[in-house]
Amino acid sequence: MKNRFRFLLTPLIYLVTITLTLAQPTGFQTIRRVNNNPGVTGVNVYTTIQAAHDAAANGDIIYVEPSVNDYGFLVCTKRLTIIGNGYFLSQNTNVSFDSRQSRVPRMTFNYGSANSVVKGISISGITFNTLMLNADNITISRCFVDTRIETTSIMPSNITITQSVITGSIVGYGGYAARNFTITNNIIGDGVGFLTNSSIINNTFLRTSANGGNGVSGFGGLTNSTIANNLFMTNYCNSCTSSPLFDGSNSGLTISNNIVVFSGGPTAFYALPANNGNINNGNLATTFVGDVTTSVLLDKNYQLAPSSPARGIGTGGTDAGAFGGATPYVLAGQPNVPIITNFTTAGAGNSNTPLTVTIGIRSNN
Repeated sequence: MKNRFRFLLTPLIYLVTITLTLAQPTGFQTIRRVNNNPGVTGVNVYTTIQAAHDAAANGDIIYVEPSVNDYGFLVCTKRLTIIGNGYFLSQNTNVSFDSRQSRVPRMTFNYGSANSVVKGISISGITFNTLMLNADNITISRCFVDTRIETTSIMPSNITITQSVITGSIVGYGGYAARNFTITNNIIGDGVGFLTNSSIINNTFLRTSANGGNGVSGFGGLTNSTIANNLFMTNYCNSCTSSPLFDGSNSGLTISNNIVVFSGGPTAFYALPANNGNINNGNLATTFVGDVTTSVLLDKNYQLAPSSPARGIGTGGTDAGAFGGATPYVLAGQPNVPIITNFTTAGAGNSNTPLTVTIGIRSNN
């Protein structure tokens, strides 16, 4: 739903207050803002995410606002809701008018942070282990994670990772299987490993030769878990027999209604079990609406083409991949709060001269 409003504001800084009021959930939590843009000050405004965390109480909400600069590392030991602006905003239409990201180079959730929620954050800027999960009941939703998600020797349980882009893998630390992960409707660059009693459903895995490998990798140490409705991109092999996608290092898996697509050649390099609705050797050229063979990751390109072999092959006739199922992937990681899609102003205002501002707002479920 879209709406357009006109306001007379005196002075301009009131726009920030209106924006936050439209977006904030109901409740008695304190709203804390993270903003390092010049001239933005006020009560409960912080220039780093760690400073906002340190001032917060359990249950508070932290809005990480758009900036050209990142907001530093976070080590979280409190139950918080953290909301950002999304990512890939300049690549997609009908998203936030401000294309800057809410970027945190690394986030670590330690003891005390159970039941925290993170939405719309770009967790990027370092080269390894950008998101560390060491507490139970953490939800990562509509985030961009550049490299991988990992646990430590503390084995967390009941982790939800949904509607996000992860350029690397999701793994339990050092071969210790973390428990009860729900991994749904993500675009994932590599594989998933060392989890038990988990659900891996309606994801798109991207490992193709153009993205730096010979096929999907990193599926090891999975036990007693469900693998369903996923779409796997892989390379082909001219001189070898197909290798199993889930090999002997995994056990007790239920693998159904998945599809492997590849870019040509006689044999897909990796194969799914030839039963339970699984499909091998799908044609990559007819799978997606856009070009997914380049090194540039564009989430909109991974939407299924009208004639895609992944359409309707999932459980109950749903589409396979990140854009299928009950909670499809949302372009650009836009959080499920109202967003401003357009903003125009007549110029400058002051305490004596009202300023006319027109904004377009869209609900974002």
